[in-house]
Amino acid sequence: MEYDKKYWIHKSIRDPRYGFIHLSERETLLIGTPFMHRLTRIKQLAHTYLVYPSAVHTRFEHSLGVLYMADKLCSCYNIEDERREIIRCATLLHDIGHGPFSHLFEKIMTKINGKEFTHEHVTRAIIKYDNEIRSILDGSLKVDRNLSNIYDQVLSFFPEESGTKKEDSDPLGRSILSGVIDADKLDYLRRDSFHTGSEYGNFDLERMLSTLTAFKDNSKEYPAIWEKGTLVLESFRLARYSLHVQVYQHHTRLIADRMFLRALESAIFKETKLPQKLFKFYGHENEFVGNLLEIDDASIYELILSKCKHDNNSNAFRLIRDLKNRRLFKRAYKKEFNELPATKRMQIYKKEDDILEKEIADKANVPQEGIICYKESQEAGFKGYWTFGHITESGEIPILYLDSEGKPHPYEDKSPITLQKEAPTILYIFTRKEYREPVSSACKALIS
Repeated sequence: MEYDKKYWIHKSIRDPRYGFIHLSERETLLIGTPFMHRLTRIKQLAHTYLVYPSAVHTRFEHSLGVLYMADKLCSCYNIEDERREIIRCATLLHDIGHGPFSHLFEKIMTKINGKEFTHEHVTRAIIKYDNEIRSILDGSLKVDRNLSNIYDQVLSFFPEESGTKKEDSDPLGRSILSGVIDADKLDYLRRDSFHTGSEYGNFDLERMLSTLTAFKDNSKEYPAIWEKGTLVLESFRLARYSLHVQVYQHHTRLIADRMFLRALESAIFKETKLPQKLFKFYGHENEFVGNLLEIDDASIYELILSKCKHDNNSNAFRLIRDLKNRRLFKRAYKKEFNELPATKRMQIYKKEDDILEKEIADKANVPQEGIICYKESQEAGFKGYWTFGHITESGEIPILYLDSEGKPHPYEDKSPITLQKEAPTILYIFTRKEYREPVSSACKALIS
């Protein structure tokens, strides 16, 4: 197959961040599938729009941006032709397994399916069981140009449900999808900053791209950065940290997310209005994929409301109704765990949230369903400062630093900033506005 310039520019889509994003005929077909179009109904940042009103961009928009960034990285690493197309298609499809409100939905899924669950398993299942996506990837769909079969290679980018780790045959290619500097992070940092109107996630993209290179060791290639790029990598790491702390972990977003999660948990486990089988994945992959097509941000709200509306005592119904009208819980208490006495810290760590909520409710003399306890780890924001060993163990591809002689070293050996402690965990107590004072007093008496 001839991968000429015309091959890569079958269709162009205007993007507010990059101008035009060019698509091949295969990629044009992929974005027209129902599973890709479903991403237009899933917000990139869940309930963040309740804090930053313009943060209503979608996973679809982000997926196009990730493809664009993947192509930029392929140019940095001199990846061409079919290998380039495989990477571009994998990055375009990387988010199709997300449920409503993205990572938030995974918390319910892990509760039902186990800690090994990840949306990437769903992505793999969709590629396997959706006939349209499969036929586009394997080239069996008849179009103007004969398409090669890249199905197996694209599927290999996503982990198998068994969790079995295989030897990484292409660490450079996989780093574009999951690495310290990958297409996903390069897009979401700048795109989320753009749509929230903040500057936290910005860094010098062009400088970074100009200093990235591939380092070959025997038969394998690895992502690397030249010495002149180390300062921009530091700004990238700081941007990642800042955006997590200032935007993703803003307390109002946390409140809205917890209200939604509590409503969904209540509808499934306490009020039993939603059947657990709807969320069973392992052993039911094909059925789950079929159901997922109809579940998005708006439909999950309406599903909960419709199933619970006839129950006058439904906490799930009330929480979703309040979310729709922005009647949010308030922050009654906030404390970093390392500020608590050691014995108290151990007690709180071990205590289940519902037990702590009951103790606070009894002390404050308010209904327990009016309180939400949440332990927020800031680990996600600190990931950019993980050690070389921690990164490798996590499954991400680390970035190498090439010295003036071209010899590779773990970048963390060069960085002037190292992680000296564990990421802090913050204890939040949220409650309804009318309960704020008694709940705050009860928390101070029981916890501080």
